[in-house]
Amino acid sequence: MSIVKLSPPEVSATADRSDCFLVAWRQPNEELLRVTDARYEIRYRDVDEASWTQVDVTAAEDAPASKDVCGVSPFTSYSIQVRALYQSDAFPWSDGGPSWSAWSHERFVRTLPAVPSRGPALWRRIATPDSDGRSEIILMWKPLQPKEANGRILTYSLRWQPRGQPAVLACLTRSLQCALELPASEEHTFFLTASNSVGESPASKLSIPAVQAQAVPPPLPVLVSPASDRSLLLQWDPPGFAAAAYIFEWGRASENRRQNSSWRYELGNISRVILAEAIEPGYLYSLTIFALSDGAVRAAGSTSAYSKQIAPFRAPALHPTRVWPSQVEVQWEEVPLEEQGGFIRNYTISYEEQGKDTQAVVVNGSVRRYLIAGLAPDSVVRVGISVSNDGGSTQGSVLSIRTRSLDDGKVELLLSSLCVGLVVLLITAALACVLKHPLIQGCLWPQVPDPAKSHLASWLPQKMWLDLGNFPAEQSRKQRAGYPDFPFWGVSGIICGQQEEEMMCKFFLESTWAAEASSAGDKYRQPLQTILLRGDVTTPDHSQARRQSTVEYSTVIIWAYPGDAPPSSTAPWPQPTPQSPESSGPSCEPGWRICFQNPTWEPLDGSCWRCGQQPDGGPASLGAFPLLRTLVVEGSGDLQPNGDHPAGALSPMTPYRPLERDLRLGHASE
Repeated sequence: MSIVKLSPPEVSATADRSDCFLVAWRQPNEELLRVTDARYEIRYRDVDEASWTQVDVTAAEDAPASKDVCGVSPFTSYSIQVRALYQSDAFPWSDGGPSWSAWSHERFVRTLPAVPSRGPALWRRIATPDSDGRSEIILMWKPLQPKEANGRILTYSLRWQPRGQPAVLACLTRSLQCALELPASEEHTFFLTASNSVGESPASKLSIPAVQAQAVPPPLPVLVSPASDRSLLLQWDPPGFAAAAYIFEWGRASENRRQNSSWRYELGNISRVILAEAIEPGYLYSLTIFALSDGAVRAAGSTSAYSKQIAPFRAPALHPTRVWPSQVEVQWEEVPLEEQGGFIRNYTISYEEQGKDTQAVVVNGSVRRYLIAGLAPDSVVRVGISVSNDGGSTQGSVLSIRTRSLDDGKVELLLSSLCVGLVVLLITAALACVLKHPLIQGCLWPQVPDPAKSHLASWLPQKMWLDLGNFPAEQSRKQRAGYPDFPFWGVSGIICGQQEEEMMCKFFLESTWAAEASSAGDKYRQPLQTILLRGDVTTPDHSQARRQSTVEYSTVIIWAYPGDAPPSSTAPWPQPTPQSPESSGPSCEPGWRICFQNPTWEPLDGSCWRCGQQPDGGPASLGAFPLLRTLVVEGSGDLQPNGDHPAGALSPMTPYRPLERDLRLGHASE
């Protein structure tokens, strides 16, 4: 028994207090006669820690092997092990002593909870006062550490004390913050306690001065440096007063710190701290330290730093601002702060002109534009940019730019010349349109006369001749049979419409008669209007007969009556002198007169001619209205009011030429 190694003891542990637990054990297989024949060691550790704490134990005579272990933390789980060593005075047969047994199996025990050892760390965020002078104040706190909470925290109690008044309960919650809307013009003090199943912690105090009384706290110089790739080290000199605690705030410089910043509470007996929460390489962090005394801020300091600088996340984009034939100006925007990866040191502008080597220019990190000179007109240049910091550089995209072929001044001069030329051309065209309006109108918009509103005198010559001879009577039948268009050139005639009129028409048509195209005092305004036959077609008792038909342009009036004077003449009609067949007067027998008249019922030429009587004793009747085929025009003299020809007028024997238009006379149905 004196040389063997004992077996590991069998262990049990219980806790009935918050700072102690009881460990009991026994030796298996009755290896010892008395418990005092061996020495024992107990070791224990917090399950969240790796180090062990050992305790030597000597068992009492005639007592169970057990030991109370005190000085432990409340509401903490511990792991416990025990081992044994046999005791003997002499070992004459052995060169060495006995050995410790192996450690027993682990046994776990949790101590009972206790009152929290201190109050939670308390801090605030203050919003800008509104129009009513009230501010939203968010009170926030950190959960207590297990060694501080000494149990499960059930509630947090926040009490608000206005200046000069007792404290009142503002929030009773399990969350880690409480929002209040309070007057900004008053000073406020807050007290926060945490409660578990045993009791309530001491109160944490925080004072917020009124807005009018807020003063800038004294500066607290602070230095920051990277502690690792994901942590920052802050160091500062202690302020001139005894600081009870420090509050540290930090967050990414580009973020809204009011919503996303982190904060930390430390007791006031330190001068340095390592911040490792929510720190990542490549991002700039703003840090602020507040020194608190009796719950109020007494000093503050701020700085910014990178835990580690890396190459920028991206390079800026290039934009051409102005382009000349031999120069190009490019501009770029600053890389956003959250994408810089570090402090920007410089930019590198590289450009390559078509057919030439690449050139590079380095500019300071504060420069935002660069002018590239010495380029060829109308050439393509490729421009790139890279951005660098202490962690590396990043290349951006390449921009292709074509230089101009002309300067702005030349282009403006060319455009001005074109504009001036266009204006001159438009003015010239407008003047030409004004000056040559009749010619242009005649070419583009010829005036077509309206037959319903035209007048023969507007285009007829001054004198007209009616060729009434050598017209075959057989044409009358064709006219009556519906054949108005038969070939007849240069000769006009009046065709009788009935057989009984042939005799009179024979005399009427065998000669050429002169007629004027205008009436007295109205030159070219009263053309021949009506052909009218007056006379009795059956018996001598009928003194007058008249037939009238209106044609398209002009009408000739013909009077035929017995006797030597017209029936209703207001003045004696001059007697014509019979002429030869070549003359202008007709060859008529005595007893009838045939006269031409215009619409004013005055003779056109101032004379009438007598014609012979028909065998039946009555005047010849034209029946169907005669057709005026052609007007033969000649001369340009004016007709006097009395019908005489002016001096120099052409005689009736003057050769004539046919008019290019046919004027037809006939029935209204034609």
